[in-house]
Parts: sequence; C-alpha cells; structure tokens
Amino acid sequence: MQADRYAPIADSLRRMGWLQDRLLHRARTKAVEAVVQAGARTVLDACCGAGTLSRYLDAAGLRVTGVDASPAMLNLAQRQASGVRWIQADVTRLELSEPVDAAVIALTLHEMPEAQRQAVWRALQGLTRPDGVCVVVDYTIPPRATLAARMADWVIRQDERALDRDDPGHYANYLDFLSRGGARGWLAGTGAHIMDEAYYLFGNLGVFRLARISHRSDTG
Repeated sequence: MQADRYAPIADSLRRMGWLQDRLLHRARTKAVEAVVQAGARTVLDACCGAGTLSRYLDAAGLRVTGVDASPAMLNLAQRQASGVRWIQADVTRLELSEPVDAAVIALTLHEMPEAQRQAVWRALQGLTRPDGVCVVVDYTIPPRATLAARMADWVIRQDERALDRDDPGHYANYLDFLSRGGARGWLAGTGAHIMDEAYYLFGNLGVFRLARISHRSDTG
C-alpha cells in the first residue's frame, strides 16, 4: 500500500487549521462569492484537503463534491460538513455522472510538478459544464512590490520550505510555480480567460474566476 504523503500535513492541520482559516478567511469567502455570482448550483472542490473551503461552499447552499486522494485529509474533511459528498480519488481520474457548474481548486497547484498541474487543469475543464466557471486560489506574484508584500512573501516562503520536510519536492514545486508568474502568470500561460481577480496577503495570494476553456469535443 502506498504511503499517504499528506498524512503529516493533515496532522498539522488538525492542530493548527483554525489559524490557517483565520489567515485565509477573506480569500475563501471571495472564492465562494465568485462561484455564487456565476449562478452555479453544483461545485467540485478539487484536491479539497481538509475540506474547509468545501464547508464554506456548503454553507452558501451549494451542492458540493469534495475530492482528494489523501485518506488522512478526507478524514479531516468529513468532520467539516455533513452535507458535502466526499470522494477519495485522484482528480485526474475522477468520473462524475454529470459535469458541475463550477470547479474550485485552492492552494494546490503550487505544490505540484508542472506535468501534474497541467493534468489537473485539463481534468477540471472536463469535469465542468461548457458554460461553467473555474475558481483558482493560490500564491501569485503581487501586483505591487510593496514592503508589506515582500515581508508576506518571506513568511510564505518559510512555511513552504518547512513543508518540504514532510513532503519532499514541495518547495521546489512552489519555486517553479512562482517562476512561471505564480497563479496569475501560470493561468495566463494556459490560455485561460480571467474574468475576475482579487488579491490577499498583501498581494501574494490570488483568487481568480475563469471561464471554462472550451475543447473541440464540446462542439463535436
């Protein structure tokens, strides 16, 4: 049986998740607003982790499916909201009975190797309705390089570096993500159309609402 690489991180979130939520509350609230404003009723929280964003989405009256490959993370998530449908699966291999109105992915793309990022992004497009939206919450390059932005960046880097102890390669993937422009630059590189964007943590964290990218198979 393959070891759960996220088990140590899940243990940390079990103890300190409340603090993380205080730091991310405004960004998570914005992500929910982006989904609701798009008129979505069904939403996929891809790589949902401990399920906190799924809880926010559920509280907004949405029908939520939370998916994560980590048993330890899902064990935490299942305590967050009873109304969410939880699935343990690799999102790149996920099959749904019908596509969702919206897909969200939060603080996950930066920790993946580039090939995996691309595969996950393609999967989200396939799991979302042609007229649906995707919402991405992740680290990015601040629009303005203020002193506060640089200080916040330093703190985030220390946290990402520390995670490398439990998840080898995590920090290298984070640095690679930033080298591609962070979330905004990376999304632009995929050809995604950014419909709305907002920034938090002094510009180091972005919330992006994107039109789902159409594929030829959508139109036959």
